[in-house]
Amino acid sequence: MTVELGDFTAQRLQAFLDHLEYERHNSIHSRNLRLAGVRAFLKFAAPSDSSPQHTIECALRVPMKRFTRSKPQFLSREQMLAIIGSSDGSWIGQRDHALLSLLYDTAATVSELVRLRLQDLELEQPSRVHFHGARRARSVPLHRGSVLALRDWLALNPALKLNLMLFPNQRGEPMTATCVRRRLALAVAKAAAEDPELRRRRVSPRIVRHTAAIHLLQCGTELGVISR
Repeated sequence: MTVELGDFTAQRLQAFLDHLEYERHNSIHSRNLRLAGVRAFLKFAAPSDSSPQHTIECALRVPMKRFTRSKPQFLSREQMLAIIGSSDGSWIGQRDHALLSLLYDTAATVSELVRLRLQDLELEQPSRVHFHGARRARSVPLHRGSVLALRDWLALNPALKLNLMLFPNQRGEPMTATCVRRRLALAVAKAAAEDPELRRRRVSPRIVRHTAAIHLLQCGTELGVISR
């Protein structure tokens, strides 16, 4: 089947967008992304074919759909501390306690967290952690709770070398983003036994980041200085 630029009529494009939204149940944000992709293609290809210019102009005038962004959700401080919990003394329990403490106290992304190596930590005063994201690097101060959790974790892993991942899985391999989300979900389920409201909350690493940011704003504190 051959597709020509003249086939990209405004009516067909609108029908495609309606199909995405009402039949495939894509979000309005996803719908607008698809429209942006089609627009970019038409703007790129139009100069090479002068015949369907009016058709393309009409297609390019198909508007983005407006929508209201939902407000970021966040947890109470008590809920977040219940999720972090305390270590049960096991290898996995100590790792998860240190990992979740760091996730909340530094507002790190999952990608930043799974890239951390032992050499990125400075546990002596002033304590801090150095994150190396895909696009930027940043250093965040560490407060006492995170430092203690990390020291306990390192004491349990004396053979951990500076260039190795700080949070490996049981096979000694780097944790994946999926694994971090799974461990967070398990921690939330455990905390929900004491706080039933957590059963109705969708808690993701992004929600933890929003929670950290909101709590810091409430305290008027710079990132990483909040104490517990």
